[in-house]
Amino acid sequence: TGRHFRDLTTLTGTTEAVAALADSLGADFSDEGDRYRHRDALSALFDQWFAATTGAEIAAALSSTSVLWERYQTFGETASDPRVT
Repeated sequence: TGRHFRDLTTLTGTTEAVAALADSLGADFSDEGDRYRHRDALSALFDQWFAATTGAEIAAALSSTSVLWERYQTFGETASDPRVT
């Protein structure tokens, strides 16, 4: 949603870069379709923050936002996760 996207840009410190990207592309990132169409360019902006941040820091930071997330798990990890079984 727009709220999740705003939280993500705030969290990653990319709000200004995302606005500049939107201007350069003529995109409106409040629109889910535009975010999807330009997902590779947006991901490149977010990748910088995620690459420089530890998994524990990412988990703590995302937990304080409205962003929906979960750590990737293998099938075996998911099957033995007490939240699933």
